[in-house]
Amino acid sequence: PIVFGARSTHRDHTVNRPLQLSSAMLATVLLIAGIVAEPRGYIAAVGTGLASEAEGLWHLPHFRSPLEKAAYLQAEHAAVLTRPLKRAARRWPEIRPAILVMTGCSGSTWISRMLRLMLLKAGVRVTRGHKNELMHPEKNPFYTPGLGIGGALTLMQARAYDANQTLFFKAEPNHLLGPQGLKPSVAALLAMHPRVVLAWRANELDTMVCQVRDCFLASGKGASVDAVTGERTDLCFARRKEGAAGKHNKARLNVVRLAMRLRAASQRPQHWAHALENAGIGAPIVNATYEQLAEFEHEASALPHAIANFRRLTAALGFDVSLEAAQEVLAPLTGTRHPPPSHRTTIFNFDEVQAALAQPGAHGSEHALLRP
Repeated sequence: PIVFGARSTHRDHTVNRPLQLSSAMLATVLLIAGIVAEPRGYIAAVGTGLASEAEGLWHLPHFRSPLEKAAYLQAEHAAVLTRPLKRAARRWPEIRPAILVMTGCSGSTWISRMLRLMLLKAGVRVTRGHKNELMHPEKNPFYTPGLGIGGALTLMQARAYDANQTLFFKAEPNHLLGPQGLKPSVAALLAMHPRVVLAWRANELDTMVCQVRDCFLASGKGASVDAVTGERTDLCFARRKEGAAGKHNKARLNVVRLAMRLRAASQRPQHWAHALENAGIGAPIVNATYEQLAEFEHEASALPHAIANFRRLTAALGFDVSLEAAQEVLAPLTGTRHPPPSHRTTIFNFDEVQAALAQPGAHGSEHALLRP
């Protein structure tokens, strides 16, 4: 048994009294002392009555301050870098993170959901109970300024590994790559030997319109405006949560050099693939477009093509998903959506955009992106 105590002097006599520690502080002390290899050993020992495996995997105690959280996670990180990884060094590459690389507004939420469902259907133990965008500090519960994103991902990978699960999440290219290649802040990924697949929306105009409506792009690229008045609106990303209200904002696009910007955007996916491969992450990169994966939702004949492309992605992530498992996930969605509507429904200055893409400097490929 271990007794924590404190000695204090009160006037002319000495008093021994118990030292009150929060669960987070106690777990940190045990970690530093090497009594447990990681906090889950402590949590399991005291019994928390957690409702699910996912909650247990990502459970963190209540922290009374950011400093307490930082100390706790720093201690777990130190333990991960010594005992657990040394113990599992030979098996580490066999349970590797699976990463879907996509930009925002490119169908990444839907694609990641389909991939996760297929992997679960195939019996793969993929992580659940956490947000998909783990590269965002505000969405990663293990992030602290001291650990950074790399340290937070190391903790999550170690927990998933010990539970015999595959850490699955999505990442935006700009969170992984900088002007000189892989960002130093995520260099820890190299030690995890992640498997990576890349997807994007082939219709870059759809991506641009969505990003402007969600207020993801700088104001110089366009503005989110009221669909009737054309006045600026701050509905932005909340349009997705407002049901029918989301139809009342449109994108007013900046048409200056619009064709050139769309052309440059269409070339970025190949640049991302080469940059990731050169950085040593996920080579070779297997890729697919949102349209290849989602067309079957409004065109039933495209279902076999979608299944084949999803199975290519899951194979690149290291898993053999059977034809039957993929079909069981996708088939119920066949014909559940209408074909993409005219861009008049989402672009406020549609005529101006149409004229800009019809100018001599624009290629036919950019003009073909616009749905009349």
